[in-house]
Amino acid sequence: MPVYLDWLTDQPTTQQTSDLRKLLQDAPDAWNVPDCPEDYVAIMAGDVAATVALGIFNGRIVALCELQRSDQGLHIERILVREATRARTVATQLVHRLSQWADKEHATLLIRDEGERLNQLLAFGFQKHGDLWIRRN
Repeated sequence: MPVYLDWLTDQPTTQQTSDLRKLLQDAPDAWNVPDCPEDYVAIMAGDVAATVALGIFNGRIVALCELQRSDQGLHIERILVREATRARTVATQLVHRLSQWADKEHATLLIRDEGERLNQLLAFGFQKHGDLWIRRN
């Protein structure tokens, strides 16, 4: 199941809106995201430091990754994968595609530490620095 990288724009297509609706329904309650994809897009578009990477499979959105820009680079805040595809390494592939993009753009990616669970980030070139995992180009 190859996943490709795309970016959410403030004008998603009808298909993207439909895909986002399904994806947002799978979000944990703690995310407090709106059920309406149009509201989600408006919220993200209103935050000038935020950007959303999309994981695409067969032309459909199967995952998203919220990123926040800072002086250090792009912080990977959270990743959401459609429940139907969670066992298919979609999140791993999305991080891989983001890493490839970061290499091309000479961007730094950061992930806040959540303990030993994130040691697999070493395979993507991330290094642990305090409470952050950082991938520099």
